[in-house]
Amino acid sequence: MFLSPWFAIAGLALAAGPVLIHLLNRQRYRVVPWAAMDFLRHAVRRSRRWLRLQDIVLMLLRSAVLVIFGLAMARPLLPGSGIADPDQPIHAVLVVDNSLSMGLEQLQGTVLDKAKSRARELIDRLPAGSRISVLPAAGSAGDFNRGAYSTPEDAVEALQVLEVVDRASRVQAALELAQAACQRVATPATKQIYLFSDQQASNWPSDAGGLVGQLAGPLHVVQVAPRDEERENAWVAEVALQDDLADLQSPAVVLASIRFEGPVPRHGVQVALNVDGVTVATQTVDLQPGQTREVRFPPYHFTAAVEPGQVTFVPVSVSIPHDRLPADDQRFLAVPVVASLPVVFVDQYGPDESPARNRFGETFRLRRLLAPVAARNQTDKPLVQIRHVRMDRLDRQMLHDARLVVIAGVSRPDGPLDLLRQYVEQGGPLVLACGGDFDPAAWTELAWQEGLGILPLPLRRQLVGGLPTASGRIKPFQLDVSTLVHEYFVLEQASREELEELYRLPFFFQAVEADASPATIERLVANVARQRNADRQRLAEVEKRLAELATDEARGTLSEAQRQEQARLAAEREELRPQWLAWARGRADASQAEDSPEAQAQAERPHVLGRYTNGLPFLIERRLGRGRVVFITTGVFRQWNTLTATNAAVLLDRIFRDMLRQTLPERNVDTSRPLVIPLPEELRSARFTIEDPAGKQQTLQAEAIGPHQMGLRLPVFAHRGIYRLTAFATSQTPQAPIDAKLWETVVAVNGPAEESDPKFLREIDLQDRLAGAQCQWVGEGETLSFAVAGVFGHELWQWLLAAVLLGLMAELVILAWPLATGEQKR
Repeated sequence: MFLSPWFAIAGLALAAGPVLIHLLNRQRYRVVPWAAMDFLRHAVRRSRRWLRLQDIVLMLLRSAVLVIFGLAMARPLLPGSGIADPDQPIHAVLVVDNSLSMGLEQLQGTVLDKAKSRARELIDRLPAGSRISVLPAAGSAGDFNRGAYSTPEDAVEALQVLEVVDRASRVQAALELAQAACQRVATPATKQIYLFSDQQASNWPSDAGGLVGQLAGPLHVVQVAPRDEERENAWVAEVALQDDLADLQSPAVVLASIRFEGPVPRHGVQVALNVDGVTVATQTVDLQPGQTREVRFPPYHFTAAVEPGQVTFVPVSVSIPHDRLPADDQRFLAVPVVASLPVVFVDQYGPDESPARNRFGETFRLRRLLAPVAARNQTDKPLVQIRHVRMDRLDRQMLHDARLVVIAGVSRPDGPLDLLRQYVEQGGPLVLACGGDFDPAAWTELAWQEGLGILPLPLRRQLVGGLPTASGRIKPFQLDVSTLVHEYFVLEQASREELEELYRLPFFFQAVEADASPATIERLVANVARQRNADRQRLAEVEKRLAELATDEARGTLSEAQRQEQARLAAEREELRPQWLAWARGRADASQAEDSPEAQAQAERPHVLGRYTNGLPFLIERRLGRGRVVFITTGVFRQWNTLTATNAAVLLDRIFRDMLRQTLPERNVDTSRPLVIPLPEELRSARFTIEDPAGKQQTLQAEAIGPHQMGLRLPVFAHRGIYRLTAFATSQTPQAPIDAKLWETVVAVNGPAEESDPKFLREIDLQDRLAGAQCQWVGEGETLSFAVAGVFGHELWQWLLAAVLLGLMAELVILAWPLATGEQKR
């Protein structure tokens, strides 16, 4: 057992070095006859044996020194078979599970209170001089001491302040926390690790034995789970908006999932829908053990102050009556309410479309799908604002705030393809569809670009099938329902049989064939990786040169030629790293460090999401930079298929709404990760506060989250609920006085739903998951022990270092011996 096993592995690897050097030195050279060397043979023969022996001894000695040094740095421990001295001070590492399930209420308090009581019993019985680490397995709302306390009083005080947090307590993370504490505290050398937990089944991996075997001391699993009759719980498992987005014209439907586990059914459970703190609907349901009950609330018309092209988030919650675990009886959602999001539709006619002359563009039914009712006046704010153009009229001004671009029925992509690629790479979603006089050969030639264009995959030159108007026999095909497993094809509260019946409705007459062969995809990945690497290197060169020119400009020594170079390089930087998409600027700068070019290329690998009954791809999706391209290999009007004439057209609506939703700011998070909120330029100097669900306010500071972007870094939340962020003016302006509210938004935070499941491991279940690894199970009422099998050899690393020094001295002696004997002979 080693505290730092990687040092031992490194020592073994380095030990091969002297052996390799020895073998290389023995390499035979070409013999060149030289008469004068004959006089030296006699002298060399006498020392040859000694030299060979010396080389072998030095090789073994040097390898041994490296191995022993690696073992010393790894801090080895030897498991003993005896019993440790009960009066010997130990380092007791107390890992206390404070996850959501530990908040289950009992007669004497919560399960966490029981765990604290058992931990205090242990602290009171520890030998004098022991050190104690108190670690929350699920973290805490603030920071905590990861070291050790020297007195029982300090440890008990740290134990008392532990509280339940709305997170999971993964055993792997808990044991890694304990191992880090063992490495942080050198003395006492004897380590004992205690895990106080309800041993919830979902938190123990099936292969936990490997984790336990790496610990620096024996593990005691202290069971504090509730009794069998107390293992009953109902909770709100999920809350969602049916169509992802809400707008001001159409009502929206809120869906909820209620889970229940217990010995007997629960009848007459009231489920309430609350909007901004006001109950707007209720439903009464009966819950059966092991059941997930889906609840669909009546349509609700959201009203909010929303500017065109923008979004406002409205807080929503679904709740049930409190039970033994009240923290999970409510779940929250920040509903995005949008108005007139700009969507660009590009087809063969654009604004020249004329229904009176039966001249419909390929996107006609798609526009009616997203905007079924045209705005009657300027006060109407539908879901989307339609911009209908031809391909040759597309420009940056039209795209700079677009939330979605749909191109269908265009014969040749004779337009700003580079501009469209920049749009997608900044995060813009793009939908491509066939139809009309779509020419697959022209699209492959202009838009594929060996994987560097906007077309996800190359297309075969010949169309598949034929139109009903063409001469010859029609051979329609359908969707292969067995391949429709992506979330796009899944409808809430619809069974698999109902979905299969729905997607068998449309018939397809004509489509294009995309080349989705593995060789094509691998070629795409290689080309993208190569291009990403070249772009990154060139961008670094441009940034460096622009920084030099900026220095000269600040000194006033910039020549006219240098000014022209500066302008040219700035334009090139804009091409390499475009930032003109209005709603995506903050996200681009606030994103994490870029992956390697190879990782980016792998992320941009295209995926076939659905196929026809003839096996050809129907729907293809590919990431491109921060955005996505979805390619539909058939038309979206009435010539190529009957898709938009059936209820299966809901698929297109789901795709569009999902892509629109992903362009909106993130306001729904869980308690396992932080959140970064980019700020607009006008709010950089504002004062910010965040108010938690209990009404407690905290001041936040804006900080740089990217090269050219300020933002707020919100901490990892410990409790679920609605958090309100507010910006206040810090100076007097004609528009707002000091402390006037400038901006407000909400963040909905939820904990892991699996933490509510009252399934706990028994001793026999734990042994199965440990796979032979040793640990001590301490059940309820059993005495906590620290006099277990000892772990010896804590000082062995010091003796190993001494052996390393002796080995180095021996090497010096061996090397110096011939010189010393030669001196004596003289």
